[in-house]
Amino acid sequence: MLESPDLPELIEQAQHALANERKLREKFYADITPERKWEFIQGEVIMHSPALNGHLLATTTSRTSCSLARPSSASSVLTR
Repeated sequence: MLESPDLPELIEQAQHALANERKLREKFYADITPERKWEFIQGEVIMHSPALNGHLLATTTSRTSCSLARPSSASSVLTR
């Protein structure tokens, strides 16, 4: 590849692509807020839809229930 006559053009294309991604990433970080679920993936901004209140309640309740149930289940396994 280092001997390729196309190498200067390939390097220029790569530098151009990296510069474009850098600009997009800077805009992404300038526009992002803690309330929004955004990700920057392979040069694209991906915005996730917000969770509904029912989903948030269910996941919070589920996590709390699981964390409360784990110590007793783990101790019963250990005592057998």
